[in-house]
Amino acid sequence: MEKGKYNQAIKENKQALQAAGNSTPGDQALYNLGKARILTPNQKNSYRTSREHFRCLVNNFPESDLKEEAKAWITLLSETISKQNQIEELKQSNSEQESRIKKLQAQVQHKESVIKYLRNQLKRLKQIDLELNKKK
Repeated sequence: MEKGKYNQAIKENKQALQAAGNSTPGDQALYNLGKARILTPNQKNSYRTSREHFRCLVNNFPESDLKEEAKAWITLLSETISKQNQIEELKQSNSEQESRIKKLQAQVQHKESVIKYLRNQLKRLKQIDLELNKKK
């Protein structure tokens, strides 16, 4: 992981976890998996996966020296995931609002063209009325 080879670190720590099971150094492997998932760029749901690794550490290794740090990561990741969800909801809402604005703008343009047409009709009717009055 120190060399930035996160996918390799994930692979190696998964192997270490399988070998260790619920005994030490399984806790270290889970911790490393959690951190590697955080640092892995462009991984969908990497924060959720990372949080699950830390939760497994806390649940399966209650005596681990890494337990408190894992709890801190869980809290931080939960906050981050929550904020990401809020951002996605706001983006969706923003997209819906932009769509609604475009529809309303189209309606306004249509109504403005109708108003312009009616004004022109009114002008023509006034001219016709004036011509009729002149003829009378």
